[in-house]
Amino acid sequence: AVFAAVGVILMLGADRKDTGYWAGYTDGQRWVHEGGYRARDESITTYCRAQAATQRAGTFEHGCVDGARNAMK
Repeated sequence: AVFAAVGVILMLGADRKDTGYWAGYTDGQRWVHEGGYRARDESITTYCRAQAATQRAGTFEHGCVDGARNAMK
């Protein structure tokens, strides 16, 4: 019971990633793999912001930037 309570508390306090985030993450990775890796941080942000304009902007953009940066590693 204690572990369940701790799990619930951690879930509520954690940065939750929804489907918009993961859609953006996947898009950011795809973009890098298709040649966007030549980009610098400014163009990653610009690309992701433009893509997010038609999505759930906040979570999609965040996921897109995370995905692109991760794919560049």
